[in-house]
Amino acid sequence: MEAMLVQHFRGIAQENNPEGDNFIRDLTRHIPKLVTREDNFNLNRPVTEKEINEVLKDMQNGKALRPDGFNVDLFKVY
Repeated sequence: MEAMLVQHFRGIAQENNPEGDNFIRDLTRHIPKLVTREDNFNLNRPVTEKEINEVLKDMQNGKALRPDGFNVDLFKVY
């Protein structure tokens, strides 16, 4: 079953359909662009260790980010 699903979706993803490409191009023209080129560049660039340290430093100790129980103190130590 898994192999059949993978094969099905792989076929869809690799399908070369010029009509579909044109449809998507026409459709996306009507979607407003809210992210600038500069924003997009910054969202896709690697995060620096300095940025991670700054964010961790600003987090309140003793707070858990998720229900897994790991609190901010653990992330600050490691």
